[in-house]
Amino acid sequence: MSNKYLFILILVCSILVSFTFIFLKVNNLEDLKEPEFKPEYEADFFNFPVGKPAGTDYGDSIFSIANGLVTFAKDVKGGWGQVIRIKHKFKGEYYESLYAHCSKMEVKVGDWINRGFHIGNIGDCNGKYLAHLHFELRDSMDMPIGGGYSSEENGYLNPTEFIQYNYR
Repeated sequence: MSNKYLFILILVCSILVSFTFIFLKVNNLEDLKEPEFKPEYEADFFNFPVGKPAGTDYGDSIFSIANGLVTFAKDVKGGWGQVIRIKHKFKGEYYESLYAHCSKMEVKVGDWINRGFHIGNIGDCNGKYLAHLHFELRDSMDMPIGGGYSSEENGYLNPTEFIQYNYR
């Protein structure tokens, strides 16, 4: 590649990076870094997300399964409704819990929470379903929410087995 084309390529890449930072309104490269996981919020064990697993009702409390950081909390509409995602650090590994169809969310992105903290309430996705909690546990961070049931199991954990194994 000639020096002329290499210069043009570097110039175009520099412009794209500049526009990306301007568009994202990033004033400090530190803002792009993953926040340090606070040691006092590392999970020591896990618990179930509802107070009475057999038979929940609309409006019943949803609790965080472990200490962690709220990374997502918003209404994504469609068949998911209000969704909360929490990142957990446990024995040096990261896990993510996802709580969907909430009627109410009591947390926001950036909140550090403890196991058992009231994060929201069971909902029905604005009348799309009977009231229930859609709960997922993942060992891959920031996977897309997806379109619903799938045969793809990579990144997903069996929540009951995982919590029972790591419960005390």
